[in-house]
Parts: sequence; structure tokens; C-alpha cells
Amino acid sequence: MGGGEPSPARSVAESASISRPASLPAAVDATWYGAQDIDTYPRSTMPLRLAPPTGADGTRLLLWLRIDEHGEVVEVSAGEPGVPVAWVDAARASLATIRFAPARKDERPVRSRLLLSVSFARTEDSPELATDKHR
Repeated sequence: MGGGEPSPARSVAESASISRPASLPAAVDATWYGAQDIDTYPRSTMPLRLAPPTGADGTRLLLWLRIDEHGEVVEVSAGEPGVPVAWVDAARASLATIRFAPARKDERPVRSRLLLSVSFARTEDSPELATDKHR
């Protein structure tokens, strides 16, 4: 096969496309990123309000939240020992109805795991959920 003509095998290999077709979605990033690993924190798309569970008025509660790449709260758990299960359940039920703009890393939405500080306080007629993000 001399004489400058490419071999048939080489021609096929060179002409084969190795890029992903545009119609296929990118691979899903299954990593749950902590606050220190993301560029932008998730943001609530609506006010964070919930009624304090019985006995929780004026208390602070730490909660671990997992927010997926679509902005849905998919897991809520206690961030410290000794938290009454009823308080976590109440927070979980309320947070499940709230949508977030998801966390972002390298300009793409990602899953995140954050520690949220919740202070149960009443203001006039509407209970408020005051929050601070940690970690």
C-alpha cells in the first residue's frame, strides 16, 4: 500500500466522529457539593416562612439540606444531636414546598449539601424562618 494512498482502515478511523451527538444529554454529576465547593449558593425563589412547631418559638435549629440540581429540597435532617423529630419533620414538610435556584459550580447547576441555621420567630401575624448558611 505504498504510493501515498491512505489505508482504508486509517481513512475510516480519521473520518469517524468521536464527539457526543447534540441530542444526547450531558452526564449527570452525582456529586453532592458542600458550601465550600460551589461558586453560588442555592437561593430560595420565595420567602422562607414556616410556623414554629409546638415549643420551638424563639429557638434556633440547625438543619442539613440536600438541594438537587433542579432546586428541589430532597433531604432534610437534623444538624445537631437532640433535636426533636417533630421539629425536623415540620421543617422538612415546609421546605419540601419551596423551590430554589440551584447551587452553581463552573457555571452549571449542581447538587448541594448545606447546613442551614433556622431561627423560629414570630413577627405580627406571620411566622418567619430566618436563615444563615454555613459550611
